Amino acid sequence: MAWHRPSLEKLSQVAFIAMCVAVTAVGVQRFTRRPDAGAAAVRTAPLPPGAKLALHERLRPAGARGAVVLALSTNCQYCTASMPFYARLQALDAVKTGNLRLSVISLQPEPQMREYLASHSVTIDRIVRFPDSGMTIRGTPTLVLVNAEGEVVNSWAGQLRPDEEAEFLQALNRLAGS
Repeated sequence: MAWHRPSLEKLSQVAFIAMCVAVTAVGVQRFTRRPDAGAAAVRTAPLPPGAKLALHERLRPAGARGAVVLALSTNCQYCTASMPFYARLQALDAVKTGNLRLSVISLQPEPQMREYLASHSVTIDRIVRFPDSGMTIRGTPTLVLVNAEGEVVNSWAGQLRPDEEAEFLQALNRLAGS
């Protein structure tokens, strides 16, 4: 039996080297592969369109054509990175004229969230604690666009890419009738 040992050792060494080469090739391929420019990753909406929400009274559209509800946390790096977009939202004509209401649900107490928003030059008056909101959110940031009847038009989770920001603004403008 000893005369088979050298060839089995050589065979196992060659197999090990081949496996290392294959794993390295797959790793290099994944790190160097460029995503298709035309094939952006599609996310599923965290809340299904058409879902009726039992919103807290401060989050309801209340006579407006709709509402934008932002779920934020002061500890969320993606919330902080998204603040320039939220500042653009508050500056929209539809929000300024009252056609759309802008609100926040927060994991932190209202004064802490208000201070956090102000530190990023964002002013949103309607802030409700998450447990009282009437919404189920799995993560922050989450944006929910709600029509006048309190039904979800669409929702987005996470920091939005530029194409998703444009999609959100289109949906917002359609709802506002702009």
